[in-house]
Amino acid sequence: MQHEGWIRDTIEMWVADYLEEAAGRSVDPALRPMADELLVTFLFHACAERGVPPGELERRDLKTALLEGLPGVRVPEAARPKVPRFIGDFLADLERRGRLSNGAMLGQELAAQRDNYLAAHAEKPKPVVRPADKIGRNDPCPCGSGLKYKKCCMTALD
Repeated sequence: MQHEGWIRDTIEMWVADYLEEAAGRSVDPALRPMADELLVTFLFHACAERGVPPGELERRDLKTALLEGLPGVRVPEAARPKVPRFIGDFLADLERRGRLSNGAMLGQELAAQRDNYLAAHAEKPKPVVRPADKIGRNDPCPCGSGLKYKKCCMTALD
């Protein structure tokens, strides 16, 4: 990406301006500890999609960043539903400051992606681990009868 350092500096300045003005007012307490990291990571990923500066972001850049660009940011499960609206408010603020055209509209579209965001960032279920080895057909039956499993308890399951 061209001028990656300049882009990161610009993004960090925009985020700092927003959070300084919004302090306590529009930042949900559950998101406050990671608000800076969340917004910087989001915008930086959106810019990296096509290698554009933050003022030239489009709908597809922002949607991809929301759905794919935030897995490195640890957001508590209870706070996850608030992330799209929080980022949408930030984009609206960027429009108000003259930094991103259509920021309010883009923010509303991102807020509408809440269910897709939650599905993309849901914790994957952990695989079931068998506590013991699988019983083979020709192994001794675990009931202690002395017969092979296939001649004893295996048929009881049918």
